[in-house]
Amino acid sequence: MSSPLPPTTMTAAATDRQILRVALPAMGGFLGMILFDLANIFWIGRLGPQAMAGVAASGFVMWSLYSVMHVTNAGCGSLVAQRFGAGATAEAHEVIVTAAWMSLAIAGATVAGFWPLLDIPFGWMGLDAPAAAEALAYFRPLFLFFPVVYLYNLTGNVFNAYGDTRTSTWIMAAALALNMLLDPLLMFGWGGLPRLEIAGAAVATVICQALGLVARLFFLRRRGMIGPAAGFLAFPRRWVGPIVRIGLPNAITSCVWSVIYPFLTRIITPFGMAPLSALGVCHRIESFPYLGATGMGIALTALIGQARGRGDLEAARVLCRRGLVLTTLLMVPFVAGFLACPRELVALLTGDGPTIGHGGDYLWAIGVGEILLGWELALGGAFTGLGRTAPTLAISIPLTVGRVPLAWLLADRLGMGLPGVWWAISLSTMGKGLGLALLWRHTMRPRTPPGPQP
Repeated sequence: MSSPLPPTTMTAAATDRQILRVALPAMGGFLGMILFDLANIFWIGRLGPQAMAGVAASGFVMWSLYSVMHVTNAGCGSLVAQRFGAGATAEAHEVIVTAAWMSLAIAGATVAGFWPLLDIPFGWMGLDAPAAAEALAYFRPLFLFFPVVYLYNLTGNVFNAYGDTRTSTWIMAAALALNMLLDPLLMFGWGGLPRLEIAGAAVATVICQALGLVARLFFLRRRGMIGPAAGFLAFPRRWVGPIVRIGLPNAITSCVWSVIYPFLTRIITPFGMAPLSALGVCHRIESFPYLGATGMGIALTALIGQARGRGDLEAARVLCRRGLVLTTLLMVPFVAGFLACPRELVALLTGDGPTIGHGGDYLWAIGVGEILLGWELALGGAFTGLGRTAPTLAISIPLTVGRVPLAWLLADRLGMGLPGVWWAISLSTMGKGLGLALLWRHTMRPRTPPGPQP
Protein backbone atom coordinates (compact mmCIF):
# COMPACT_ATOMS: atom_id res chain seq x y z
CA MET A 1 0.00 0.00 0.00
CA SER A 2 1.31 3.45 -0.90
CA SER A 3 1.94 6.14 1.68
CA PRO A 4 -0.43 9.08 2.08
CA LEU A 5 0.28 11.80 -0.45
CA PRO A 6 2.60 14.43 1.04
CA PRO A 7 1.43 17.93 1.93
CA THR A 8 1.21 20.09 -1.14
CA THR A 9 4.14 22.43 -1.78
CA MET A 10 1.54 25.07 -2.68
CA THR A 11 3.06 25.69 -6.12
CA ALA A 12 0.58 25.43 -8.96
CA ALA A 13 2.65 22.90 -10.91
CA ALA A 14 3.16 20.58 -7.92
CA THR A 15 -0.52 20.74 -6.98
CA ASP A 16 -1.60 20.07 -10.55
CA ARG A 17 0.64 17.00 -10.65
CA GLN A 18 -0.93 15.73 -7.43
CA ILE A 19 -4.43 16.14 -8.81
CA LEU A 20 -3.68 14.66 -12.22
CA ARG A 21 -1.87 11.70 -10.67
CA VAL A 22 -5.19 10.63 -9.16
CA ALA A 23 -7.62 12.08 -11.71
CA LEU A 24 -6.13 10.82 -14.98
CA PRO A 25 -6.43 7.08 -14.25
CA ALA A 26 -10.01 7.67 -13.08
CA MET A 27 -10.74 9.54 -16.31
CA GLY A 28 -9.20 6.68 -18.27
CA GLY A 29 -11.54 4.27 -16.56
CA PHE A 30 -14.50 6.48 -17.32
CA LEU A 31 -13.39 6.68 -20.96
CA GLY A 32 -13.57 2.91 -21.04
CA MET A 33 -17.09 3.10 -19.60
CA ILE A 34 -18.09 5.59 -22.29
CA LEU A 35 -16.70 3.44 -25.09
CA PHE A 36 -18.50 0.44 -23.66
CA ASP A 37 -21.73 2.41 -23.41
CA LEU A 38 -21.41 3.50 -27.03
CA ALA A 39 -20.81 -0.10 -28.11
CA ASN A 40 -23.77 -1.16 -25.98
CA ILE A 41 -25.98 1.40 -27.70
CA PHE A 42 -24.77 0.15 -31.08
CA TRP A 43 -25.98 -3.37 -30.32
CA ILE A 44 -29.18 -2.26 -28.58
CA GLY A 45 -29.93 0.02 -31.53
CA ARG A 46 -30.15 -3.09 -33.70
CA LEU A 47 -33.19 -4.09 -31.64
CA GLY A 48 -35.05 -0.95 -32.71
CA PRO A 49 -36.01 2.52 -31.38
CA GLN A 50 -38.32 1.07 -28.73
CA ALA A 51 -35.36 -0.75 -27.19
CA MET A 52 -33.34 2.49 -27.28
CA ALA A 53 -36.13 4.40 -25.53
CA GLY A 54 -36.51 1.59 -23.00
CA VAL A 55 -32.82 1.66 -22.08
CA ALA A 56 -32.91 5.46 -21.76
CA ALA A 57 -35.89 5.22 -19.41
CA SER A 58 -34.33 2.43 -17.35
CA GLY A 59 -31.22 4.57 -17.08
CA PHE A 60 -33.21 7.16 -15.15
CA VAL A 61 -34.26 4.49 -12.63
CA MET A 62 -30.70 3.14 -12.44
CA TRP A 63 -29.56 6.65 -11.47
CA SER A 64 -31.87 6.37 -8.47
CA LEU A 65 -30.12 3.17 -7.44
CA TYR A 66 -26.71 4.77 -7.85
CA SER A 67 -28.01 7.58 -5.66
CA VAL A 68 -28.75 5.07 -2.91
CA MET A 69 -25.13 3.91 -3.11
CA HIS A 70 -23.89 7.36 -2.12
CA VAL A 71 -25.06 6.75 1.46
CA THR A 72 -22.12 4.44 2.06
CA ASN A 73 -19.86 5.09 -0.94
CA ALA A 74 -19.36 8.80 -0.31
CA GLY A 75 -19.12 8.46 3.46
CA CYS A 76 -16.70 5.55 3.20
CA GLY A 77 -14.53 7.32 0.63
CA SER A 78 -14.27 10.51 2.67
CA LEU A 79 -13.52 8.77 5.96
CA VAL A 80 -11.00 6.33 4.48
CA ALA A 81 -9.13 9.22 2.86
CA GLN A 82 -9.13 11.16 6.14
CA ARG A 83 -8.02 8.17 8.25
CA PHE A 84 -5.34 7.28 5.71
CA GLY A 85 -4.12 10.88 5.67
CA ALA A 86 -3.93 10.82 9.46
CA GLY A 87 -1.91 7.58 9.39
CA ALA A 88 -4.71 5.57 11.06
CA THR A 89 -4.87 2.66 8.61
CA ALA A 90 -6.55 0.30 11.08
CA GLU A 91 -9.42 2.74 11.45
CA ALA A 92 -9.67 3.01 7.66
CA HIS A 93 -10.11 -0.78 7.58
CA GLU A 94 -12.89 -0.52 10.16
CA VAL A 95 -14.69 2.10 8.06
CA ILE A 96 -14.58 -0.22 5.04
CA VAL A 97 -16.00 -3.16 7.00
CA THR A 98 -18.84 -1.04 8.34
CA ALA A 99 -19.59 0.38 4.89
CA ALA A 100 -19.61 -3.10 3.32
CA TRP A 101 -22.20 -4.46 5.77
CA MET A 102 -24.30 -1.30 5.47
CA SER A 103 -24.18 -1.57 1.68
CA LEU A 104 -25.37 -5.17 1.72
CA ALA A 105 -28.21 -4.30 4.08
CA ILE A 106 -29.34 -1.31 2.00
CA ALA A 107 -29.12 -3.21 -1.28
CA GLY A 108 -30.97 -6.24 0.07
CA ALA A 109 -33.76 -4.12 1.54
CA THR A 110 -34.08 -2.17 -1.71
CA VAL A 111 -34.47 -5.30 -3.82
CA ALA A 112 -36.91 -6.94 -1.40
CA GLY A 113 -39.03 -3.82 -1.03
CA PHE A 114 -39.28 -2.67 -4.64
CA TRP A 115 -39.18 -5.89 -6.67
CA PRO A 116 -43.01 -6.13 -6.90
CA LEU A 117 -43.19 -2.48 -8.05
CA LEU A 118 -40.69 -2.49 -10.93
CA ASP A 119 -43.20 -1.77 -13.69
CA ILE A 120 -44.65 1.33 -12.02
CA PRO A 121 -41.97 3.92 -12.90
CA PHE A 122 -41.89 2.93 -16.57
CA GLY A 123 -45.65 3.17 -16.90
CA TRP A 124 -45.66 6.50 -15.08
CA MET A 125 -43.06 7.99 -17.45
CA GLY A 126 -45.55 7.80 -20.28
CA LEU A 127 -43.69 5.17 -22.34
CA ASP A 128 -45.76 3.29 -24.86
CA ALA A 129 -46.25 -0.42 -24.16
CA PRO A 130 -43.38 -1.78 -26.31
CA ALA A 131 -40.85 0.70 -24.88
CA ALA A 132 -42.01 -0.01 -21.32
CA ALA A 133 -41.63 -3.76 -21.90
CA GLU A 134 -38.08 -3.26 -23.20
CA ALA A 135 -37.23 -1.05 -20.22
CA LEU A 136 -38.46 -3.65 -17.75
CA ALA A 137 -36.65 -6.51 -19.50
CA TYR A 138 -33.37 -4.58 -19.35
CA PHE A 139 -33.76 -3.31 -15.80
CA ARG A 140 -34.94 -6.49 -14.05
CA PRO A 141 -31.58 -8.39 -14.04
CA LEU A 142 -29.68 -5.28 -12.95
CA PHE A 143 -32.06 -4.72 -10.07
CA LEU A 144 -32.08 -8.36 -8.95
CA PHE A 145 -28.29 -8.30 -8.58
CA PHE A 146 -28.14 -4.80 -7.11
CA PRO A 147 -26.04 -6.03 -4.12
CA VAL A 148 -23.28 -7.09 -6.54
CA VAL A 149 -23.42 -3.78 -8.40
CA TYR A 150 -23.36 -1.91 -5.08
CA LEU A 151 -20.28 -3.70 -3.70
CA TYR A 152 -18.48 -3.38 -7.04
CA ASN A 153 -18.88 0.39 -6.84
CA LEU A 154 -18.00 0.51 -3.13
CA THR A 155 -14.68 -1.24 -3.72
CA GLY A 156 -13.90 1.22 -6.49
CA ASN A 157 -14.46 4.07 -4.05
CA VAL A 158 -12.07 2.46 -1.57
CA PHE A 159 -9.30 2.41 -4.17
CA ASN A 160 -10.04 6.05 -4.97
CA ALA A 161 -9.89 7.08 -1.31
CA TYR A 162 -6.38 5.69 -1.01
CA GLY A 163 -5.41 7.62 -4.14
CA ASP A 164 -4.92 4.41 -6.15
CA THR A 165 -7.21 4.99 -9.09
CA ARG A 166 -4.89 3.11 -11.46
CA THR A 167 -5.54 -0.42 -10.15
CA SER A 168 -9.28 0.10 -10.02
CA THR A 169 -9.21 1.45 -13.57
CA TRP A 170 -7.38 -1.57 -14.96
CA ILE A 171 -9.88 -3.91 -13.34
CA MET A 172 -12.75 -1.82 -14.70
CA ALA A 173 -11.21 -1.87 -18.18
CA ALA A 174 -10.92 -5.66 -18.12
CA ALA A 175 -14.52 -6.03 -16.94
CA LEU A 176 -15.76 -3.65 -19.63
CA ALA A 177 -13.82 -5.44 -22.36
CA LEU A 178 -15.41 -8.73 -21.34
CA ASN A 179 -18.80 -7.00 -21.20
CA MET A 180 -18.41 -5.75 -24.77
CA LEU A 181 -17.64 -9.31 -25.86
CA LEU A 182 -20.59 -10.84 -24.03
CA ASP A 183 -23.18 -8.29 -25.15
CA PRO A 184 -23.82 -9.56 -28.70
CA LEU A 185 -23.36 -13.19 -27.62
CA LEU A 186 -26.15 -12.97 -25.05
CA MET A 187 -28.37 -10.50 -26.88
CA PHE A 188 -28.48 -12.36 -30.21
CA GLY A 189 -27.70 -15.91 -29.12
CA TRP A 190 -24.41 -16.17 -30.96
CA GLY A 191 -22.16 -19.16 -30.27
CA GLY A 192 -25.06 -21.36 -29.25
CA LEU A 193 -26.00 -19.20 -26.26
CA PRO A 194 -29.67 -18.38 -25.52
CA ARG A 195 -31.02 -15.29 -27.31
CA LEU A 196 -31.93 -12.91 -24.46
CA GLU A 197 -32.26 -9.75 -26.60
CA ILE A 198 -32.19 -6.58 -24.48
CA ALA A 199 -31.99 -8.56 -21.22
CA GLY A 200 -28.73 -10.06 -22.48
CA ALA A 201 -27.01 -6.69 -22.18
CA ALA A 202 -28.01 -6.45 -18.53
CA VAL A 203 -26.98 -10.04 -17.76
CA ALA A 204 -23.57 -9.40 -19.33
CA THR A 205 -23.12 -6.34 -17.11
CA VAL A 206 -23.96 -8.30 -13.95
CA ILE A 207 -21.55 -11.13 -14.82
CA CYS A 208 -18.67 -8.76 -15.52
CA GLN A 209 -19.22 -6.61 -12.43
CA ALA A 210 -19.31 -9.74 -10.26
CA LEU A 211 -15.94 -10.80 -11.68
CA GLY A 212 -14.65 -7.26 -11.24
CA LEU A 213 -15.74 -7.29 -7.59
CA VAL A 214 -13.72 -10.45 -6.94
CA ALA A 215 -10.66 -8.92 -8.61
CA ARG A 216 -10.96 -5.68 -6.64
CA LEU A 217 -11.24 -7.52 -3.33
CA PHE A 218 -8.16 -9.57 -4.19
CA PHE A 219 -6.00 -6.52 -4.91
CA LEU A 220 -7.36 -4.52 -1.98
CA ARG A 221 -6.30 -7.29 0.37
CA ARG A 222 -3.00 -7.88 -1.38
CA ARG A 223 -2.08 -4.20 -1.00
CA GLY A 224 -3.17 -3.93 2.61
CA MET A 225 -6.06 -1.59 1.85
CA ILE A 226 -8.51 -3.89 3.64
CA GLY A 227 -7.92 -6.20 6.57
CA PRO A 228 -8.11 -10.01 6.66
CA ALA A 229 -11.40 -11.70 5.77
CA ALA A 230 -11.99 -12.49 9.44
CA GLY A 231 -12.24 -8.77 10.11
CA PHE A 232 -15.44 -8.64 8.07
CA LEU A 233 -17.16 -10.84 10.64
CA ALA A 234 -17.28 -7.82 12.96
CA PHE A 235 -19.41 -4.70 12.62
CA PRO A 236 -17.68 -1.57 14.00
CA ARG A 237 -20.83 0.41 14.76
CA ARG A 238 -19.02 3.60 15.74
CA TRP A 239 -18.55 4.45 12.05
CA VAL A 240 -22.23 4.19 11.10
CA GLY A 241 -23.01 7.76 12.18
CA PRO A 242 -20.04 9.41 10.42
CA ILE A 243 -20.66 7.42 7.22
CA VAL A 244 -24.32 8.44 7.12
CA ARG A 245 -23.59 12.04 8.09
CA ILE A 246 -21.26 12.47 5.11
CA GLY A 247 -22.93 10.15 2.63
CA LEU A 248 -26.63 10.89 3.15
CA PRO A 249 -26.54 14.49 1.82
CA ASN A 250 -24.77 13.23 -1.32
CA ALA A 251 -27.35 10.47 -1.65
CA ILE A 252 -30.22 12.93 -1.28
CA THR A 253 -28.72 15.27 -3.87
CA SER A 254 -28.16 12.47 -6.34
CA CYS A 255 -31.54 10.86 -5.67
CA VAL A 256 -33.44 14.09 -6.19
CA TRP A 257 -31.49 14.66 -9.40
CA SER A 258 -32.41 11.21 -10.71
CA VAL A 259 -36.03 11.36 -9.56
CA ILE A 260 -36.49 14.65 -11.37
CA TYR A 261 -35.80 13.04 -14.75
CA PRO A 262 -38.98 10.93 -14.78
CA PHE A 263 -40.90 14.17 -14.18
CA LEU A 264 -39.04 15.79 -17.05
CA THR A 265 -39.80 12.69 -19.12
CA ARG A 266 -43.51 13.35 -18.56
CA ILE A 267 -43.00 16.77 -20.10
CA ILE A 268 -40.91 15.35 -22.96
CA THR A 269 -42.93 12.29 -24.05
CA PRO A 270 -46.00 14.23 -25.30
CA PHE A 271 -43.65 15.42 -28.05
CA GLY A 272 -43.03 11.76 -29.02
CA MET A 273 -40.44 9.06 -28.41
CA ALA A 274 -37.79 10.71 -30.62
CA PRO A 275 -36.95 13.44 -28.06
CA LEU A 276 -36.55 10.80 -25.34
CA SER A 277 -34.30 8.77 -27.60
CA ALA A 278 -32.34 11.97 -28.35
CA LEU A 279 -31.91 12.61 -24.64
CA GLY A 280 -30.48 9.11 -24.17
CA VAL A 281 -28.05 9.59 -27.06
CA CYS A 282 -27.00 13.04 -25.82
CA HIS A 283 -26.39 11.77 -22.31
CA ARG A 284 -23.86 9.38 -23.81
CA ILE A 285 -22.16 12.23 -25.66
CA GLU A 286 -22.24 14.44 -22.58
CA SER A 287 -20.76 11.60 -20.55
CA PHE A 288 -17.31 12.53 -21.90
CA PRO A 289 -17.12 15.90 -20.09
CA TYR A 290 -19.34 14.68 -17.23
CA LEU A 291 -17.15 11.74 -16.33
CA GLY A 292 -13.99 13.75 -16.93
CA ALA A 293 -15.14 16.26 -14.34
CA THR A 294 -16.19 13.38 -12.09
CA GLY A 295 -12.59 12.17 -12.29
CA MET A 296 -11.50 15.58 -11.01
CA GLY A 297 -14.04 15.24 -8.21
CA ILE A 298 -12.64 11.83 -7.27
CA ALA A 299 -9.13 13.29 -7.09
CA LEU A 300 -10.30 16.18 -4.92
CA THR A 301 -12.18 13.83 -2.59
CA ALA A 302 -9.04 11.75 -2.00
CA LEU A 303 -6.53 14.60 -1.78
CA ILE A 304 -8.66 17.02 0.23
CA GLY A 305 -9.76 14.15 2.49
CA GLN A 306 -6.14 13.25 3.17
CA ALA A 307 -5.28 16.91 3.77
CA ARG A 308 -8.24 17.17 6.15
CA GLY A 309 -7.04 14.08 8.01
CA ARG A 310 -3.66 15.65 8.72
CA GLY A 311 -5.26 19.03 9.58
CA ASP A 312 -3.85 20.90 6.56
CA LEU A 313 -6.77 23.05 5.40
CA GLU A 314 -4.53 25.41 3.45
CA ALA A 315 -3.59 22.47 1.25
CA ALA A 316 -7.32 21.79 0.77
CA ARG A 317 -7.86 25.37 -0.39
CA VAL A 318 -5.04 25.20 -2.91
CA LEU A 319 -6.11 21.77 -4.16
CA CYS A 320 -9.66 22.94 -4.83
CA ARG A 321 -8.54 26.13 -6.54
CA ARG A 322 -6.21 24.28 -8.89
CA GLY A 323 -8.82 21.57 -9.40
CA LEU A 324 -11.29 24.14 -10.69
CA VAL A 325 -8.67 25.56 -13.07
CA LEU A 326 -7.96 22.10 -14.47
CA THR A 327 -11.67 21.32 -14.71
CA THR A 328 -12.28 24.51 -16.68
CA LEU A 329 -9.50 23.65 -19.13
CA LEU A 330 -10.99 20.17 -19.51
CA MET A 331 -14.44 21.54 -20.33
CA VAL A 332 -13.42 24.11 -22.96
CA PRO A 333 -13.07 21.69 -25.93
CA PHE A 334 -16.46 20.14 -25.19
CA VAL A 335 -18.11 23.54 -24.97
CA ALA A 336 -16.64 24.39 -28.37
CA GLY A 337 -17.89 21.15 -29.89
CA PHE A 338 -21.38 21.36 -28.41
CA LEU A 339 -21.83 24.93 -29.63
CA ALA A 340 -20.17 24.58 -33.04
CA CYS A 341 -21.44 21.23 -34.32
CA PRO A 342 -24.11 19.74 -32.03
CA ARG A 343 -26.11 17.97 -34.72
CA GLU A 344 -23.01 16.47 -36.27
CA LEU A 345 -22.07 14.97 -32.91
CA VAL A 346 -25.51 13.39 -32.47
CA ALA A 347 -25.37 12.05 -36.03
CA LEU A 348 -22.31 10.01 -35.07
CA LEU A 349 -24.56 7.79 -32.95
CA THR A 350 -27.86 7.74 -34.83
CA GLY A 351 -29.12 8.26 -38.34
CA ASP A 352 -32.67 9.14 -37.29
CA GLY A 353 -33.46 12.68 -38.47
CA PRO A 354 -35.83 13.78 -35.66
CA THR A 355 -33.48 12.38 -33.03
CA ILE A 356 -30.58 14.32 -34.56
CA GLY A 357 -32.60 17.54 -34.58
CA HIS A 358 -33.77 17.28 -30.98
CA GLY A 359 -30.35 16.13 -29.82
CA GLY A 360 -28.63 19.05 -31.52
CA ASP A 361 -30.90 21.50 -29.71
CA TYR A 362 -30.12 19.79 -26.40
CA LEU A 363 -26.33 19.82 -26.85
CA TRP A 364 -26.31 23.51 -27.79
CA ALA A 365 -28.35 24.50 -24.74
CA ILE A 366 -26.28 22.53 -22.25
CA GLY A 367 -23.04 23.53 -23.95
CA VAL A 368 -23.54 27.11 -22.78
CA GLY A 369 -23.23 26.02 -19.15
CA GLU A 370 -20.92 23.02 -19.47
CA ILE A 371 -18.00 24.64 -17.64
CA LEU A 372 -20.20 25.17 -14.60
CA LEU A 373 -21.31 21.53 -14.79
CA GLY A 374 -17.64 20.68 -14.36
CA TRP A 375 -17.40 23.00 -11.36
CA GLU A 376 -20.46 21.38 -9.79
CA LEU A 377 -18.92 17.91 -10.01
CA ALA A 378 -15.43 18.95 -8.92
CA LEU A 379 -16.75 20.93 -5.95
CA GLY A 380 -18.97 18.02 -4.97
CA GLY A 381 -15.82 15.94 -4.63
CA ALA A 382 -14.11 18.71 -2.66
CA PHE A 383 -16.94 18.97 -0.13
CA THR A 384 -17.04 15.17 0.21
CA GLY A 385 -13.32 15.02 0.95
CA LEU A 386 -13.75 17.76 3.52
CA GLY A 387 -16.59 15.79 5.12
CA ARG A 388 -18.98 18.75 4.95
CA THR A 389 -21.67 17.69 2.52
CA ALA A 390 -24.84 18.80 4.34
CA PRO A 391 -24.57 22.53 3.45
CA THR A 392 -24.52 21.69 -0.26
CA LEU A 393 -28.16 20.56 -0.02
CA ALA A 394 -29.30 24.18 0.27
CA ILE A 395 -28.00 24.79 -3.25
CA SER A 396 -28.38 21.49 -5.05
CA ILE A 397 -31.92 20.52 -4.00
CA PRO A 398 -33.83 23.74 -4.86
CA LEU A 399 -32.10 24.14 -8.21
CA THR A 400 -32.54 20.49 -9.17
CA VAL A 401 -36.21 20.38 -8.16
CA GLY A 402 -36.69 23.72 -9.88
CA ARG A 403 -35.96 22.10 -13.23
CA VAL A 404 -39.49 20.71 -13.45
CA PRO A 405 -41.51 23.92 -12.98
CA LEU A 406 -38.95 25.84 -15.05
CA ALA A 407 -39.20 23.28 -17.86
CA TRP A 408 -43.00 23.50 -17.76
CA LEU A 409 -42.88 27.30 -17.73
CA LEU A 410 -40.46 27.56 -20.65
CA ALA A 411 -41.84 24.69 -22.73
CA ASP A 412 -45.56 25.22 -22.18
CA ARG A 413 -46.41 28.64 -20.84
CA LEU A 414 -43.77 30.55 -22.80
CA GLY A 415 -44.21 28.40 -25.90
CA MET A 416 -40.59 27.32 -26.32
CA GLY A 417 -41.50 23.65 -26.70
CA LEU A 418 -38.76 21.07 -26.22
CA PRO A 419 -35.91 23.61 -26.23
CA GLY A 420 -37.49 25.02 -23.08
CA VAL A 421 -36.86 21.69 -21.32
CA TRP A 422 -33.25 21.68 -22.48
CA TRP A 423 -32.72 25.25 -21.26
CA ALA A 424 -34.26 24.43 -17.87
CA ILE A 425 -31.60 21.74 -17.46
CA SER A 426 -28.83 24.08 -18.56
CA LEU A 427 -29.83 27.06 -16.40
CA SER A 428 -30.22 24.97 -13.25
CA THR A 429 -26.81 23.39 -13.85
CA MET A 430 -25.18 26.80 -14.15
CA GLY A 431 -26.84 27.89 -10.91
CA LYS A 432 -25.51 24.87 -9.04
CA GLY A 433 -21.96 25.37 -10.27
CA LEU A 434 -21.91 29.02 -9.24
CA GLY A 435 -23.68 28.36 -5.95
CA LEU A 436 -21.28 25.63 -4.87
CA ALA A 437 -18.30 27.83 -5.76
CA LEU A 438 -19.62 30.58 -3.50
CA LEU A 439 -20.38 28.08 -0.73
CA TRP A 440 -16.84 26.68 -0.90
CA ARG A 441 -15.39 30.18 -0.68
CA HIS A 442 -17.52 30.86 2.40
CA THR A 443 -16.72 27.50 4.02
CA MET A 444 -12.97 27.80 3.53
CA ARG A 445 -12.52 31.38 4.73
CA PRO A 446 -9.30 31.49 6.79
CA ARG A 447 -10.08 30.75 10.40
CA THR A 448 -8.50 28.78 13.21
CA PRO A 449 -8.05 25.35 11.59
CA PRO A 450 -9.11 22.19 13.39
CA GLY A 451 -6.51 19.57 14.10
CA PRO A 452 -6.42 16.08 12.60
CA GLN A 453 -9.62 14.05 12.80
CA PRO A 454 -9.98 12.09 16.08
